[in-house]
Amino acid sequence: MDELQFIVAKLNEPPFQLNLTLVDFDEKAPTELLQLLVDVFSKLDDQLKMDVREVPKEQISAKIVQTLNILKFKMPENEQVDTRSAPPPPSPAAGPQPPSQRLPSERPVATLRPKRCYRTPPPPPSSSPTNTTTNDATPQDQERFVQGLENGDKVVVYQILHWALQRLPSLQKRAYLARFLVRVEIPPEFMQDDVLQEIHNTHRELQSQFKEVHKQVDALRAQPTKPQEIKTEITTLEDERQQLRIKIERLKKQTSGEPGFAALLEATSGLRQQQDEESRLNENMRKQRMALQHAQQRKEEAQRRTVGVGSWVWLVCEL
Repeated sequence: MDELQFIVAKLNEPPFQLNLTLVDFDEKAPTELLQLLVDVFSKLDDQLKMDVREVPKEQISAKIVQTLNILKFKMPENEQVDTRSAPPPPSPAAGPQPPSQRLPSERPVATLRPKRCYRTPPPPPSSSPTNTTTNDATPQDQERFVQGLENGDKVVVYQILHWALQRLPSLQKRAYLARFLVRVEIPPEFMQDDVLQEIHNTHRELQSQFKEVHKQVDALRAQPTKPQEIKTEITTLEDERQQLRIKIERLKKQTSGEPGFAALLEATSGLRQQQDEESRLNENMRKQRMALQHAQQRKEEAQRRTVGVGSWVWLVCEL
């Protein structure tokens, strides 16, 4: 019951604000629970926004499981998930069966409750999430878990909701980082291509740069802000701007009567504009040289490939 109260309380807070009661939440059908789970995960990744009635269950579960793997969700081991439908009620003539004669498959679904598995605080988000799972569960446990997820089983959905809502801010950060830091797995046979190898290395370098920039941004955000110091700095800058205005006005009055000052001012302004234009052209020339260098490298690589293909063709013809 503590887990259900926690889930309902979190779903009634921003950004969800569903205004649910415990009774409303407990009475939700499997499809509604699955839709609720998708809505929660859509706050982590916009690509998970979907209507579960219009998407195959296998596709929904695959996307959720992939997201759970990225977020380092640890699947509970040996969890009892009833993925079968409830048995038909016994006929009145037969009367109630004693507990010793009931089959295991006749256990009612309503008696299952999610385990209280996640009492430890969430781990800090890693700067390099991957798409591999850290679960130690057996393949049978994973299969039962996925099957229960597809069927909207309460045990599975409650566990995922409770785990996600406990650490929603850190999961949002991890999901954001995963967009840029998930490794791209390339088959080894394709890595023999020099161009592809260069692109892959460039991608890894950009990921490393992103990590460093993100760390710097986090450090800046963590620094305490002092409003009084900011106000003092703003006041100082305003005073300096006012002093510059006064100085400019005084210089204008002093030079307004000077002969030839207008022509000198125009020539000075033109010189400044030409200097800015020269800087812009130099930057464009630098970029064009870099592009030319890359094009020459690609040309040389293509020529080497052509020579190699020609050698193979000549050898085949000789044979």
